[in-house]
Amino acid sequence: MEELILKELLEILGRALPGWRLFTETVRQGAEYPALFVKLESCEAKREMANRYTVSGEFSLEFLGEGDVFPAAEAVNAVREAMAGGDFALESAELRPDGSASARAKAKMGAFLSEEEEPVRMGKLGFTIRLGEESKKGEI
Repeated sequence: MEELILKELLEILGRALPGWRLFTETVRQGAEYPALFVKLESCEAKREMANRYTVSGEFSLEFLGEGDVFPAAEAVNAVREAMAGGDFALESAELRPDGSASARAKAKMGAFLSEEEEPVRMGKLGFTIRLGEESKKGEI
């Protein structure tokens, strides 16, 4: 489940920060800026029913810019907007005068798990209710 939740976060971050390099591993030297380091702090999968799970996780994010705080501030705002209304949320952020920033994010999402395949994110399910000749469509 860790891979699923991290993959989903990296997709959001990639769309929000197209010019930024994203890392999930420590880079000791030679990182090119701007860069964002993502660390999965915790991940929990709770079985809801059969092969359906609720997956939650906490992340730390380190934004590294080049001496100016404005690119990091813009990046934090772009990530906050990209996460709005979805399964991920930026909880806190701290800007530093050296052009870097740190942030904490949380996630909670549904997933399917089978023994033969990798976990799959659970999306919205469409449905139709028929009452006589009338029908209603919706999604949950």
